[in-house]
Amino acid sequence: MKKFLYVLALSLPLVACTHEPPPTEAPPADIIPVEKMVSIMADLQMTEASIGLMPLSHSKAVARYAKDEDSILKKHQVDSLRYQKSYGYYITQRNTVKKLYEMVMDTLLMRKMQFQERNLQDSLAKVTKTTNNASQ
Repeated sequence: MKKFLYVLALSLPLVACTHEPPPTEAPPADIIPVEKMVSIMADLQMTEASIGLMPLSHSKAVARYAKDEDSILKKHQVDSLRYQKSYGYYITQRNTVKKLYEMVMDTLLMRKMQFQERNLQDSLAKVTKTTNNASQ
């Protein structure tokens, strides 16, 4: 009986965590739509990755990211408070935030494929130009 109670006591927290809680708060009035949020988050992720590849000190990297983040938000015509409110809301919605991040990953993958396609086309154009110049 003690083993049963012990197992039950250990399993209750796991069961409690498996259900999506109902939204505890209404979405902010000026929430950023999911599609726009995906685009902003993908841009921010690309910026973070590129800064991570730069030989910068931590403080310079943080300053650079803050500057680039501001530029990205301006590009999307969103202020930082609205972005933070929207992000804060989405992060509390487990299913929505999971879909949001899946869409960000899909967007980044699509951008990578487009980049690779452009590089391939540029390389082919250079080879064609070099071949044409050599045959003349």
